[in-house]
Amino acid sequence: MAPIPTVLRTARQDLGTNDTKLDSFNIKALDGTAKTVAFSIHGANELINVGSHATVAATAGPDTFVFASPASAGSTITGFSAGSDLLQISASGFGHGLAANTGASLVNAADHNAAFHTGAGGYFIFDNRGSDAGTVFWDATGGHGDDATALVKLPGMTSLMSSDFHLV
Repeated sequence: MAPIPTVLRTARQDLGTNDTKLDSFNIKALDGTAKTVAFSIHGANELINVGSHATVAATAGPDTFVFASPASAGSTITGFSAGSDLLQISASGFGHGLAANTGASLVNAADHNAAFHTGAGGYFIFDNRGSDAGTVFWDATGGHGDDATALVKLPGMTSLMSSDFHLV
């Protein structure tokens, strides 16, 4: 019997959550009997771990980009889609008042240095203008954003909402 062909990787990568692709191939047994084998491939939300100073690309469907700690700083995600993709943040890895399954505190600002958040807990800043446009910053100390660390650059993004974050 000939080897069973492998489904093309590109066909699998194009599927988003709840998408399905039907595929089939023909086999012939040693006795000459032919059979068609049909199967379904189901898409899923991709979990992508982001490391320090890494550059990763979004896939065609919804993706979840996993940040275990602020040590993942300096990364770039190309093709991020607000409202579809997620930035998953480890509350225990980041600490500073973050709690799993709660909303992320996010400030959109034209300059992260001018951003401000009341309280001493950590928060995220999305810089939407100038040389840092599209960059998400993490400010562990709260207050003014002048001590924030660049966590991830999202090229081409001009807006971000707290719903684009998932605290675990």
